[in-house]
Amino acid sequence: VQLQSMRRRAGGSIVSAITGQGKSTLLDRVLSVGAPQQVGVHGKRNECGWSVLTQVAYLTVNAPSNATRRGLFAAITGALDALLCTDYAADLRRQRNLDEAMVFVAKVLSFHRVGLLVIDENQSCTLAENVWGDEFIQYFLGLMNLGIPVLLMGNPLAFAKLDEGAQLLRRFVTHGWHDLLPAKKGSDSWWS
Repeated sequence: VQLQSMRRRAGGSIVSAITGQGKSTLLDRVLSVGAPQQVGVHGKRNECGWSVLTQVAYLTVNAPSNATRRGLFAAITGALDALLCTDYAADLRRQRNLDEAMVFVAKVLSFHRVGLLVIDENQSCTLAENVWGDEFIQYFLGLMNLGIPVLLMGNPLAFAKLDEGAQLLRRFVTHGWHDLLPAKKGSDSWWS
């Protein structure tokens, strides 16, 4: 039996707002309704080629405060370890260089069929103005090419460079670019 690849192209989305507008709270609520079980364990399926599959519907991580690629990979593996009681962070530390770490994290996300990777708390200093910002974006594009949708959330200034290239913009707004704005005053018609 020839197993078919699980690889499918996925898209991205952006939710931007200044601090305190409820981005994370809104996301938590939507995910709790849309995927009430964050983790699903599937038993043996010969036709799929696994004896057991622990699937992660969504994974939310904060952008690394140190703004490094190794920090991003550690945040992702740390979130998986906390959720699944695994030890991927130790495996990540054994990777000799960034290329191996990059591939390792992509493999782990693919292995668990992560349905949505959320990178929250993006700031201009961790993405747009970061020397590694372009590499972060290219890595997220690579994950989308593997079939892992990526949702970037954070301050609007973090995404200032994304609209400079049509391809980047197209891929990262497949599912929309959502700007949350504060109400100007309580009497605005939409407020009620």
